[in-house]
Amino acid sequence: MPHKECFIQDNSCVDKFKQAHILSQSATMKLVHGPTTAGLNVIHLGNKNKQGSYEPKPIGWTKASAYHCFCHDHDNDLFLPIENDNKLDPKNAHQLFLHVMRSFSYVYYRKKEQMQFYADLVKEFHEIGDSQNKLQDFLAQFIVLPPRELSKEQALKYNLSLSFWSFQYVRNELLKSLNSNKFENLEYRTLIFPERLPFASAGVLLARIVEPLPKKMTIVSINPGDPVVKSPALMFNVLPDKFDRTIIIAAALKDDYNAVHLLNKFDRLPQPELGKALTRLMFDANKENTFLHPRFWEFLKKNDYVSTVCKELNEDRGYDSMLDSLKLSDLNLFDQKLSCKAIGID
Repeated sequence: MPHKECFIQDNSCVDKFKQAHILSQSATMKLVHGPTTAGLNVIHLGNKNKQGSYEPKPIGWTKASAYHCFCHDHDNDLFLPIENDNKLDPKNAHQLFLHVMRSFSYVYYRKKEQMQFYADLVKEFHEIGDSQNKLQDFLAQFIVLPPRELSKEQALKYNLSLSFWSFQYVRNELLKSLNSNKFENLEYRTLIFPERLPFASAGVLLARIVEPLPKKMTIVSINPGDPVVKSPALMFNVLPDKFDRTIIIAAALKDDYNAVHLLNKFDRLPQPELGKALTRLMFDANKENTFLHPRFWEFLKKNDYVSTVCKELNEDRGYDSMLDSLKLSDLNLFDQKLSCKAIGID
């Protein structure tokens, strides 16, 4: 990842950066890597082919989940409680907070890079007559409002900014929690899966809401007076560990009404619908940072599941209406029949 900028950005930052990992190499990634013809790899769900479609492929496990979102000292100091052999306590708000903040930082900077790239495109091509339609289609997966509603360059720029504002708001709130040590400012949901699953995942869903919302907010630190819709930011982690279990974490800011509303939808689902909803959430929100064990991928191939995985990775997302039911996957990857033990992964 080329972007290097510390998420904390205070006087204690240092210039040095190291290649760190959102999903801990020793605590998580070692559990989902496996031998392939190219060495020890994981299967990356976020890989894109030449046509721009998602097509999972192997990637070296030491490169997977790499980022430069914290300076050397902050990365070393902040995340020590969740690294190496430290056992995750699902009731420890500090540990949960560190996991979701690290996941969010990666997505935040990815969004920041995308916003700058697409804003530059708008600036460069705004005089080309047919550029609007091309840009609308190109930007469809990154903006808050439906692309066909954007008819002018100004609207394109506004909605690019709107999407990033939502991320900026969450970042500011996370830093407030970190600096005050008030980790209960987030609404957490944790689920302990009693088996080790053959995949790991971390990311953030920022839903593109298509109907008017009852609550608006103002982000004072950016442009005072600008009304900004609270696009739900739902942070989601799947963390297999050395203790033959998998910790599933979902979190949202408590004052993010729409994100908590989405979170509550998952509470009401029975199994196996919950597993299918979590699978779909992972495909929609986390594919850039979701990694499967190679032997699990071979298992999915052998059982004709890969076509379903690829189809759903490339489908329109299922979280753009607050009124609709959660979109379910045709697969339930959170099934004990698909655990490492069940399919023969040590």
